[in-house]
Amino acid sequence: MMTFANQKGGVGKTTLCTMFADYLAAKGESVFVVDFDRQQTIYSKRQEDLGKYEGVRLPYTVQTFDIKDTNNVREFLTNLRNGYKGFVLMDTPGNLSQQGLVPIFALSHYIVCPYQFEATSISSTATFISFIAKATAHAAHHEEPVHLRCEQMGQAVWPEGGTGAVG
Repeated sequence: MMTFANQKGGVGKTTLCTMFADYLAAKGESVFVVDFDRQQTIYSKRQEDLGKYEGVRLPYTVQTFDIKDTNNVREFLTNLRNGYKGFVLMDTPGNLSQQGLVPIFALSHYIVCPYQFEATSISSTATFISFIAKATAHAAHHEEPVHLRCEQMGQAVWPEGGTGAVG
């Protein structure tokens, strides 16, 4: 389960989520995309595709889910985590104001955090990383740790301060 998240909007979460879903599907992988963002951009574009390409089998499933109720989110993701045999990619809103985000982060295997190289985005991303550290500390009882990867301009910037080329 991979979540695309940052508290700053407009940094590429939805674009990266969609591109990665397309990539995995092109490689023959099973992909399920959950659009948790209130704007529902991925879901609405998928609905447009269904209208344009009637009768064509689209490469992966997209579903929306309302994150207002933390318990519903936890149950939904636990069922996906335990039952879906493929890649689950999750697009999230560009803010931290919704409680349903905590189980999303806690149950994710990976969190991809895109950002822009400008002061507001960097400051917001630092706040976001601190939030993730606190949220995942409460999820320490899960078998698999959550990995956070921040993306900017072709470089992966790891929270420990190291960098690596994006491949």
